[in-house]
Amino acid sequence: MELSLEDRIRQRAYFLWLDDGGSGDDIYFWLIAEGQVLAEVAGEAETARQIAAAEPELSSARRVNALILLESDSNCEEAA
Repeated sequence: MELSLEDRIRQRAYFLWLDDGGSGDDIYFWLIAEGQVLAEVAGEAETARQIAAAEPELSSARRVNALILLESDSNCEEAA
């Protein structure tokens, strides 16, 4: 199950707080965690955009490969 954005931040803040000895200002750790998680989410979104942008290129390449295979099959049939 995927965590909500708030739950991801909460979990990260908790682990940051633990790593720091379990003491200190909870808002401080929340803000650090929020920045880290939001940066990760932005990176995930950018990766998804890049993949989506590359899909038409992949589809074109697949069509070209299919045409080459069809052409080579027809050449083999003509030779036989």
